[in-house]
Amino acid sequence: MTANQQNEHKQDIGKSLRLAISISLSILIMEFVGGYFSNSLSLLSDSGHVFLDIFALTLSYYAICLAMRPATDQATYGLHRAEVLAALINGITLLVVASIIIYFAYQRLLDPPPVQGTLMFIIAIIGLFANLYVAYRIHGYKSLNVRSAYLHVLSDSLSSVAVVVGAIVIQSMQIYWVDPVISFIIAIFIIFGSARIVNESAYILLEKVPKHISPDRLTKEIENVDGVRDVHDLHVWSICSNMHAMSVHIVIDDYMISQSEGMLRSITDYLKNKHGIEHTTIQIEREHCGHKNA
Repeated sequence: MTANQQNEHKQDIGKSLRLAISISLSILIMEFVGGYFSNSLSLLSDSGHVFLDIFALTLSYYAICLAMRPATDQATYGLHRAEVLAALINGITLLVVASIIIYFAYQRLLDPPPVQGTLMFIIAIIGLFANLYVAYRIHGYKSLNVRSAYLHVLSDSLSSVAVVVGAIVIQSMQIYWVDPVISFIIAIFIIFGSARIVNESAYILLEKVPKHISPDRLTKEIENVDGVRDVHDLHVWSICSNMHAMSVHIVIDDYMISQSEGMLRSITDYLKNKHGIEHTTIQIEREHCGHKNA
């Protein structure tokens, strides 16, 4: 994908995120007011989750804008890591909000107050369909940043489903402890999803090898290229979730460097097409009389 295509793709993501922010803001106001008047903790919890959705979507949008900026002398790869930082922050905020939900759910479980099931049901249904539409608009993007925002919205959609079910049970059977129990379920789901996002973000920031790439396999594949005698000092890392880089030293037969251009082109094209490694730095060393000389 060329730089222009990447920017067009990010612009498309930006449009979807702006729409998602507007819809989520409407959901937040509706669920907060509805939760207050219906006395539903699960609905208020859901509105708090929507607030985090807005925060996550806004952060993701801002990170996309930063990532679209061209590289500079101080940021030679550009600002693509902004998306990873946004994903990490989104994951951490999800863990915090889940902890808060668990605390208040426990307090209510000790003494469940009455809840207006009908109003709770109406608000939850509207919020459910709105969340599903937002999730649909931002689904399918490979960026870890957008995936973290998508997880916010998806978990909120599932929360709305749980609230709808709870409202039906409360309205038909007057079992009020269902409300805090649903809040517990919502929080547990959020914790599992956010923990994965935090782990993936930290994995990239620590510059670990991308999970779909094996350094040993890369070494063997490069060694199989005609003219390559040895491969060492191979390093592979991710700049962001969909941009990978590699540096390596290769020892070649003792011949003119100009003759190695085709070999280098073959290696870089193979790495890009087979493993998605777009940024490759290859240092050539020549073998002469059994010695490796830089």
